Amino acid sequence: APLPSLICDPPGEAGLRCESADSDTWDGVMELNRPVVLNLQRPNRFAAATVLLAISEEVATVFTGAVVCDVPLTAVADRWTGRFRYFWESPPGWSGPLRTGDRGEVVAHVVGEFARLDGLPAPPLTTFTEALEARVKVFQAGVGLRVDGVIGARTLQALNDKLGSGLTSSSALRGAIERFGVASCR
Repeated sequence: APLPSLICDPPGEAGLRCESADSDTWDGVMELNRPVVLNLQRPNRFAAATVLLAISEEVATVFTGAVVCDVPLTAVADRWTGRFRYFWESPPGWSGPLRTGDRGEVVAHVVGEFARLDGLPAPPLTTFTEALEARVKVFQAGVGLRVDGVIGARTLQALNDKLGSGLTSSSALRGAIERFGVASCR
């Protein structure tokens, strides 16, 4: 498919975010557990893109804009430039990393998510406290993230994964199959 020019528009009401990244391996793409738009290069050297929904040793499941289909992984790998964009859902009101001292409903939402993860009732907290920072550090260490106590995109994505919420590769694949069906790629 042709490369869309505005694929990473500013987030809308739903909080769908788009991040740009690059990787030399599929491991860097797969560890995100998110649908990604791979930057590709056609044989005639024009830019192209495809939405990667799933990957296995030999097969890439992609969304072409019309259908979901499986293609040989080597066919995608041969054209992939290493650059990609991925999508994830942020909490309502999130505009960037949260740190000790930040206030607002987005802090209350994140506090509620950590309480849910811990099986506890959510405290009425709208300020990012040192106690929350300590909890974030424990969480970051437990999921293999850089431990800094800051709630950034990767920490929120890992929290969503632990809670089974938000946009993931598997939820995007299910949604695309339900909406567009599966067919053979042309």
